[in-house]
Amino acid sequence: MPSSPTAVINATGNSRKPAGVLQSSLVWLTLGAVVGALVVAAGSSSFSLQGRSQLPWLSQPLLSRKAEQPSELAAPGACPPPAPCPKPPKQAHALTLPELRDRMPWQALLTDEEVQRAEAYYGTGRRIRKVAAKLLAGEPIQVYTLGGSVTRGLGASKPEFNYANRLFALINATFPHPKHVFANKGIGGTSSGIFTACVEALVPPEADLAIVEFTYNEPDNEPFDSPPRRGFEELLRKLLKLKNGPAVILLHHYSWWFTYGDGVDRGLYYRMGEAQLGLFSNYYDMPQVSMRNVLWPLMAAGVKGFKPEKVNNGGLGHTSPLDIPIPGAQPGEEEDYYYHDRTHPSDRGHKMMAEAVAGPLLRAAADEAAEQAGLVEPSRRHDKRLEGLPPPMIPGNEESPTTLCAMQEDFKFMVTAKSGFTWRPERPNAPTFVEQKARATWGWTGLQPGQWAELVLDTRADGKSIKADKDGKKVKANIWLSYLRSYEHMGVARVECRSGCKCEPTKIDGTWKDQVSLQQIHMFRVSQHPKCVVRVTITDEQGVAKSDGHKMSLTAVMVTQFPIRLTVYAQQFEDVAANAVGSSGKGGDDDGGTR
Repeated sequence: MPSSPTAVINATGNSRKPAGVLQSSLVWLTLGAVVGALVVAAGSSSFSLQGRSQLPWLSQPLLSRKAEQPSELAAPGACPPPAPCPKPPKQAHALTLPELRDRMPWQALLTDEEVQRAEAYYGTGRRIRKVAAKLLAGEPIQVYTLGGSVTRGLGASKPEFNYANRLFALINATFPHPKHVFANKGIGGTSSGIFTACVEALVPPEADLAIVEFTYNEPDNEPFDSPPRRGFEELLRKLLKLKNGPAVILLHHYSWWFTYGDGVDRGLYYRMGEAQLGLFSNYYDMPQVSMRNVLWPLMAAGVKGFKPEKVNNGGLGHTSPLDIPIPGAQPGEEEDYYYHDRTHPSDRGHKMMAEAVAGPLLRAAADEAAEQAGLVEPSRRHDKRLEGLPPPMIPGNEESPTTLCAMQEDFKFMVTAKSGFTWRPERPNAPTFVEQKARATWGWTGLQPGQWAELVLDTRADGKSIKADKDGKKVKANIWLSYLRSYEHMGVARVECRSGCKCEPTKIDGTWKDQVSLQQIHMFRVSQHPKCVVRVTITDEQGVAKSDGHKMSLTAVMVTQFPIRLTVYAQQFEDVAANAVGSSGKGGDDDGGTR
């Protein structure tokens, strides 16, 4: 007579009862052999991480692919027609999502149901199940996170505590392998714009999984035919078209204090930006994780550990975008609150984000394991017309190539002549290590009128020949110059082509009234030339806002061959923040901006 199964108590204090399939002694023996004790913390670094194998046996397949067939059934001709061969017996047990979550390297903060609630869309899971299949087979994977300052790690007390590195640790603890590649490409204060232009330089063709998090840095409510929405779709298409066909998870951060309107000054549930970006998830059949879905009910109910009324920043407090004071949590009550400041999650919040974004991957592993074990046989439609990437959701929005993308250390060598400009970081002495890493943007900076810097760029389409349109007319290239814009100390500069190429003189205004400092993009069109010399000169002109200085800081440059419709895109994209991350892991926004 089988013994009664013992209830499993999970980390949230809830009683977890085994599923019905676990009710027999045979299954309990199988489960004991498969699951074991697994609570392994994976090592992590700020921006890239190699996996470490803590349990060598997990480098092998976690379970057999199919139930063993009896020899008499496997022999040819054993089932003469018309009698069909019986199906092989199914395995009694495969991995489940709760079991996989029990292997996390920390005690879970979200329940299984809350992780499911965060899963705003899963779809067929075809791409992410390919990633799960590699993990189940004991193979290494490559994971990349793209996003703003939340992805970069602001709010976390240490680099290893941000959600990206927590996610990497979770994957490596659940499926250890010494050759896993994890890289955090988050850039503080950015929208998807710079990633659209430079994704090929940031994410290699061998990537298996990419996490995309930009919801609060994208314009909140835009027509789908607008430049920001077109650019976001281009980013997704470029990722999906990478050689390895990676899975993409769309992640929505939730900021209680930045979500307001319709008479509510905080904690509004709906935000059009998330709703609009979510449609791309539906269209391209990619998983989507919404922190709002899981956090808002808990925050609104005042559940401990999720409260938004105070922030965990050493008691300093903060101010909301509507100038509402936000008190700082006092010693002993830090664990009651979710946020580090008005925007970014604390260590606790980053951990919850990692749990939520791991949900679709662990679900895919459970689904894949069940099918490999013969427990399920989902029906699928096979039609060549449905294969491959669909056409752009936004009509005519084909992605465009980028011929040059120089950021951080690479950008240093783009300046070949200068007078007064120096290579230096912005705000390297931030109060915490994480903020130094997230905010220290390196660039060429001048401080006085008359100082100048010259860049030499190859503006040809392929670096070899001059591109022409169908009528034989030479096509102009677009130069995207990234610069710092802030509310103090900034100035104005003139941009002109000095030799090689030709262009109309333009102006960069580094001033504005907004109480944020963000990297912006200045776009201008030039003729194609192998040595296009562009000079940026600081002037004594007054910008759109009064300023007590003339500083001009240049941080990156891109050369693109976008079609004419994206010329308008680039001009309207003037106010979309962009920044860079180099191989050393430096980069970020100046003072965090809105992210």
